[in-house]
Amino acid sequence: RTSHFELVTLDYLSAEMTIDTLIDIAVDNLEKELDGKIKLSDTTFGAKMLTCGGNFEASLLLVHSVWEGVFEQLGDDLIVAFPAKDLAFCVSASDVAAITALKQVIEEVHKEGEQLLSKQLFRKTKDNLEVYLPLPTIA
Repeated sequence: RTSHFELVTLDYLSAEMTIDTLIDIAVDNLEKELDGKIKLSDTTFGAKMLTCGGNFEASLLLVHSVWEGVFEQLGDDLIVAFPAKDLAFCVSASDVAAITALKQVIEEVHKEGEQLLSKQLFRKTKDNLEVYLPLPTIA
């Protein structure tokens, strides 16, 4: 086992290899690599945090079996965030206080963090992932 990885471009793919097939292979390899290493923990601000060793947390978005367990604990409508490659947070979409706290944590991570990814929140259901656009507040 090595710690080497290489980015794959379309030029590397054979004519028979589709992007979907490549993604399936990559996710299968990821699941094998992380077998038994994925943990779902509580945070101090009301969210759950997915961990798996510090290198693949953001990639967990692609592993459907991980989300089955999260849905069981938090419900079928989640708000998720991946502010850095080693951070994956999720809260119930109905928990307004936890969503607000999550936004604050993301801002803090982006002030001082490394290997940053996104400040964006996403809504994750069993069938879909989309950018989270909260409803405007009525004054």
